Amino acid sequence: SGTLSAGRWCATESAAEVLFVAVGGAISSVRRSAGACADLGGAERGYLIAFNGKLRPVAALGNPDTPVALRQAAGRADQTITYAGIGLAVTASVVIAYLLLSDPGSGNLQLTVQRAP
Repeated sequence: SGTLSAGRWCATESAAEVLFVAVGGAISSVRRSAGACADLGGAERGYLIAFNGKLRPVAALGNPDTPVALRQAAGRADQTITYAGIGLAVTASVVIAYLLLSDPGSGNLQLTVQRAP
């Protein structure tokens, strides 16, 4: 249990310390934080264990065998940009196909401006 938000994980109120292990390939870093919350820094994967005053585990996120992704918001931003790019490409393709396949007409443009009361 606990809450993961924008670079910070907070355990339950009974937690006295949090152990944070960031995992990156063959390299791991270990940080210990006093209190119920731990700053994740720029870590992308890892696990956290919160202990009470008697050093008994009271909350955890992930474990050594399966570290969790700690930066989920970045993936969503990349996904949004990808969808926007696909939408732009489809729209541009439709406009180009319309312009190439439409009747070129006389080449004159008529523009009428009306002022309505």
